[in-house]
Amino acid sequence: MKTPPTSNDAFNIIALGAWNPAIFSPVWVKEHLANDQAAEVVMAFPLSANDNPPRITVDGIYIYPSPRVLMFDCVTYDVPSIDSCAGKIGRIAELLPHTPVSALGINFRFWGSVDDGAVLAELFTFADAARINADSYKASSASIKRSFGIDESTTLNLNIEASSSDLKIEFNFHSNIQHISEFSVKATADRIRSLRTSAVNFLKDVYEVELES
Repeated sequence: MKTPPTSNDAFNIIALGAWNPAIFSPVWVKEHLANDQAAEVVMAFPLSANDNPPRITVDGIYIYPSPRVLMFDCVTYDVPSIDSCAGKIGRIAELLPHTPVSALGINFRFWGSVDDGAVLAELFTFADAARINADSYKASSASIKRSFGIDESTTLNLNIEASSSDLKIEFNFHSNIQHISEFSVKATADRIRSLRTSAVNFLKDVYEVELES
């Protein structure tokens, strides 16, 4: 298995709540979130008008503010970027303590092939396959979705999609949040890195596949 080549395909963090996108102006972001006041802050707007949020770039982190979702990913997917993401999320929680929030999702995605291991291939050997007329119904894709409780407020939503021999696996660590102050526990650098390690170990222990460097 590999991480996707594009960083925002490999990892992101999504905070659900009632956000005010107008707050996240380049001036405000530069003043409150940039590590260096000399750093460049760039705001890019989507070409299509399909309610896609703008993208703000600061210190190698992308922030996408919209009324219901605040999303983060990074220019380069590595440990320093994960730590930087966590730092900015924590800072936002301090600056906007009255923002209503309901959930936090930390997502990791991996790409590979069904042929990467026998266990993965067996996943898509469905019990009803022999009863389906392959001449009339040509299989083009398949997906498996499962949820696992981790603790009282956190669920792992595992989504595995296969198209031909291509395989995508997404780990969504979803936490219900009552107050934005919980970001200081649920969105720390240590926890995000720990969840990524859990995802990598899951691939190894359950599906017997290693993550390539």
